[in-house]
Amino acid sequence: MEIELNRFTPAEQATFRLRALYEQAGYRKYRASRFEEYALYQEYQRFLPDAQVITFTDLDGKLRAIKPDVTLSIAKTAQPAAGECKRFYYNEEVCRPSRESHTFQTIHQMGLESMGAVDADEQAAVVRLALQSLDALDVPTVLEISHMGYLTGLLDALHVPTEARAKLLDFLRAKNAHELRTAALAAGLDESAAAALTGLLDLHGPLGATLTAARAACRCETQRAALEELQALQNALGEAGRGIRLDLSMADEMAVSYTHLRAHETDSYLVCRLLLEKKKRNDGTCVNKCDH
Repeated sequence: MEIELNRFTPAEQATFRLRALYEQAGYRKYRASRFEEYALYQEYQRFLPDAQVITFTDLDGKLRAIKPDVTLSIAKTAQPAAGECKRFYYNEEVCRPSRESHTFQTIHQMGLESMGAVDADEQAAVVRLALQSLDALDVPTVLEISHMGYLTGLLDALHVPTEARAKLLDFLRAKNAHELRTAALAAGLDESAAAALTGLLDLHGPLGATLTAARAACRCETQRAALEELQALQNALGEAGRGIRLDLSMADEMAVSYTHLRAHETDSYLVCRLLLEKKKRNDGTCVNKCDH
């Protein structure tokens, strides 16, 4: 029996299209429990966009939390074997604090995860799915990508004190060059180092041109390695990646340690931002994430 999509809301239609896209790409649907043991979020707090979660003592005496994230639940149960890559997609609700209302809110998320042996080809496949996901939304979109390794490499190369980094990242997120320079000097950096940080704000635009400019500004091997990964990604995507933009000042989600997609709207189009970097959990599992 065929389903007539025009009988559903635009959001429901998009969900059907994305489910079909992910299943055709070999992703299995993951069904998460609404609750998770709080100990999981304590252990992997750095993976969460916000450390605040709603907790309660369950009838068995265990401390549980209303799920603020799906990735950790999948990572806990997926357990890929050595050399194996497991792929899941989900359509779930999470509960997180809102920066605007300062209250907890339920957020609907649909996304995908690839875990285990995540290589350059898998990274490129995830970005292709991000592009195809945006096409399925039937709204004007722009995909912006970045690589956390470029920014963290610069902070390390400049020997930025750990206690000063949060404030510098705040000014970087705000695109405030004056305050960023002032904070850098106050943290003990010299004029050259301060200029390198503010120079990040100029490293955005078309992928190819921005890669060229970023290479000239490199100060360490970590940054060069990040750019090599981005170059490999551009080569793998070919024509499909022609409209992608690169923003190496992106610091919106520096606390989150996996590849992920975030979106915000402008007056003209939906801007989706993808940060690239694989990180390992304590058990060695690599996580690659794309959600919206």
